[in-house]
Amino acid sequence: MGLLERITPNRTALVVVDAQNDFVHPDGKGGLAGRDLKTFPAALAAINRLIGEARQSGVECLFVRVEHGPRVDLPPYRAKYEPRGMYETDTLCHEGSWGAQFIDSLAGPLPDERTFVKHGYDPFSVPDFEATLKDGGYENVMVVGFVTNLCVAATVASAFERGYFVIVPEDCIAASNGVAADVTLATIRDFYGEMVDSAEVINVWQELRAEQDVTDPAPA
Repeated sequence: MGLLERITPNRTALVVVDAQNDFVHPDGKGGLAGRDLKTFPAALAAINRLIGEARQSGVECLFVRVEHGPRVDLPPYRAKYEPRGMYETDTLCHEGSWGAQFIDSLAGPLPDERTFVKHGYDPFSVPDFEATLKDGGYENVMVVGFVTNLCVAATVASAFERGYFVIVPEDCIAASNGVAADVTLATIRDFYGEMVDSAEVINVWQELRAEQDVTDPAPA
């Protein structure tokens, strides 16, 4: 099965993972902690281009973000607070905080697009998320967002294990730990999904729209 079948609009959902201030914005917790965010702006720009093309092609865009804090985190995650330099009153993407919000420069979500809030790495832990994929009859899940070696990787693995074909536009993901990201990309490529460039996806969607315009021209 080629790329065309993997990203056919009516069979594909675009999942945007954790494009949030604490991960992406220079004034977020990651930036203030000195993490290397140099690849993040280019990834966000590529994500925005892909979102725009997805909407034009009729691909549903699903937006996922994470919130943490003692009220919502499970005990194993709370046990990681201290080793990761967090406190119960001050976690990464803390519930209700600016850091937990989508970054303003993200092209979405629009008012009619679905948003899901998770409290761990994997959006499939949110029942409505998988229900939305099933209700849409989707066979393919395209994953973009942050960060490569944690929430992106968890989303990819869970989608694969649930029987979805996974596509990851490599220029639409980023991580501050380059070594961990490289290992994750190799694992995804070898075991979980298809790595592509977003330009390939956009070209296919544009060609499909052009073919549709020829076969179904607008009324005069």
